[in-house]
Amino acid sequence: MLRSLLIFALLWLNIVSSSYAETISPKVVGGTTVPVAPSWMAALWIDTGSGIDFCSGTLIDTQWIMTAAHCVEMGNAPVITAQIGQADITEPANLAVVDKIVISPNYNSSTMYGDIALLHITTPQYVPTVTLPYRNASSSELYEGIQMRVYGWGETEAGVTEDYASATPYLQTATLTFQGFDYDFPDHIFAGDYGKDTCFGDSGSPLLFEGIQYGITSFGFTYTCGTGIPGGYTDVSHYSNWISDTIAWIDGTDDHHHSSGGGSGTELALMGFALLLLRLGFRFRL
Repeated sequence: MLRSLLIFALLWLNIVSSSYAETISPKVVGGTTVPVAPSWMAALWIDTGSGIDFCSGTLIDTQWIMTAAHCVEMGNAPVITAQIGQADITEPANLAVVDKIVISPNYNSSTMYGDIALLHITTPQYVPTVTLPYRNASSSELYEGIQMRVYGWGETEAGVTEDYASATPYLQTATLTFQGFDYDFPDHIFAGDYGKDTCFGDSGSPLLFEGIQYGITSFGFTYTCGTGIPGGYTDVSHYSNWISDTIAWIDGTDDHHHSSGGGSGTELALMGFALLLLRLGFRFRL
């Protein structure tokens, strides 16, 4: 069964990669291709029932991925498939099934406040996880003008609108200038440059400084990318206590050990991945 699913997924991946490889740029908006992904970088394939959304996330514990709340507010756990530590996501490797979603209780889709979520995966990942900041570290560790780093698989062309956005199967990275804070968005930090930006499909991606993840790609103020107007990133340090408390609380219960579907985690991941490929029709969320 697993062998058949794997062959099926490989065939579809070959079709998908050949069909849109010609439409992508070799670089993210102002960035470069990453030959080897960080072990904690995660691609998220989210089946909403009406289409497939694509976001990113980061592995913060052996069975926990952090992403943006707006990526998963409409998703149901068995149909979210994570691909961890793969620069080239046409390779069906390191797949994991999400069996629990925890969205910040403060999340407001209108204001984007609390745009952070934690995803529990069925298969432990014994690899280095991303480093998180201490509580409210952004106010003391970040200052305007520093260069921060982003990763993602989203749109690579500046000036493209969401309706015409496409993904790249190869992980991209870029450096962005930290632009500070905004009182209207108290749990966000801001970064970006003219011609350098995260874009459609990069939601949930990490923003790092000196190897520490301070931001989660949340929203942009314009309909296109790379305009020079900074993008908004959820301030991870604002939620340090919530992150640690949530993981400790759920890991202390037995509920999350049971998947809502039958079969092993690997089998479910492959089945979910094959289903996503069959229904491939990305609706990027940023």
